[in-house]
Amino acid sequence: MDSPQPPDRMEKGIRFGCGFSFGVLVVGIALLRGITSPNLPLWYYLGTAGGALVMALLALRFGDTFYEKFVEFMRWLG
Repeated sequence: MDSPQPPDRMEKGIRFGCGFSFGVLVVGIALLRGITSPNLPLWYYLGTAGGALVMALLALRFGDTFYEKFVEFMRWLG
C-alpha cells in the first residue's frame, strides 16, 4: 500500500493560513467575552492570542484530521 505523500510548500501554506484564520475566529469570540468582562487579567489575552498560533500549527501538522477531531470535541461539549 502506498503511503500518502508529504504536503508540499503550497499545501503547508494553505493549512497554516486556514488554521490561523480559524484560530483568529475562535480567539475573537473569546476576546468578545473579554470586552464584556473588563476585569480579565493580561494572561487571558495572551493565552487566547497564542491559541490562534497553536491552532495554526495543529492544522499544519494534522491537516483535515485536526478539523475532524475539533468538530468531534465540540459535539462532545455540546
